[in-house]
Amino acid sequence: MQRITPTNFALAICILLGSGFLAYGYYLAGFDVFVRWFMFFGLFWLVALYNRWDWFSAVALILTVLASALGLWLGLHSGWMIAASIFSLVAWDLTEFHSQIRAMPKDELKGIERRRLARLSLLALIGLLFASLLLLVRGQFTLDWQILLVVMAGIAIVLFFVGRKPG
Repeated sequence: MQRITPTNFALAICILLGSGFLAYGYYLAGFDVFVRWFMFFGLFWLVALYNRWDWFSAVALILTVLASALGLWLGLHSGWMIAASIFSLVAWDLTEFHSQIRAMPKDELKGIERRRLARLSLLALIGLLFASLLLLVRGQFTLDWQILLVVMAGIAIVLFFVGRKPG
């Protein structure tokens, strides 16, 4: 059984958000069949994570980006497609990071993990802010997008201050 570390927890959340935002974007457009497939895809990605199939993360990133691009081409809500790609990219990065730190001594991990998660959350927030500018221009800046932005800003700020090196 795997230990629950901050990286494992953040990785699982990013996988759920990436597949969930993809499903939500397709749901808003009425593509219910795709919604079920994307939710199944996210659960399979979690199973792959649990079984340490690190290679699947790259495949999942490519599939998510392709599904997001298809959604943009079909005229689906741009924000949810971009957010799905952002969180899938973060999940891929965390998978690569997780495979690198498995062999490291446990006493060094805490600070390294905090700093990595802080940087990634700030990068994700910056990506979401750029997506928000796009949504403002296109007139698609909705209440659910605003809520996501506020929650992500709060998480990024908390992780930034927690991840800072004391002193």
